[in-house]
Amino acid sequence: MTRLAKSRPEPLVYNTLMLEKSRLTKLYVQKKLSVSVMAGQLKCSEHKVNYWLTKHGIEKRSISDAIYQMHHPRGDPFFPTSSHSA
Repeated sequence: MTRLAKSRPEPLVYNTLMLEKSRLTKLYVQKKLSVSVMAGQLKCSEHKVNYWLTKHGIEKRSISDAIYQMHHPRGDPFFPTSSHSA
C-alpha cells in the first residue's frame, strides 16, 4: 500500500510592503481620497493606510473635513474656483 502525501495548504501571504509617502500624498492630499477608498485601490486594510499616513507624517483630515469633502468633491459650492468678473 502506498500512502498519498498530504498536500500542505499554501501559507497565507499578506501585503506587507511599505506604502510610499509619494503615493499616499498623491491619493490622500492631492486627490483627497478617503482612507477607505485608498485601501480599496491599494488592496490593503484601512488600518495599514492609517498606519503609513501617520508613519510618513501626513496629517489626517478631521472627521468634519472628511465628511465635507465626501459631500462636496468639487470644492466649496459657495466659493467657486473660477473667477467671474462682474
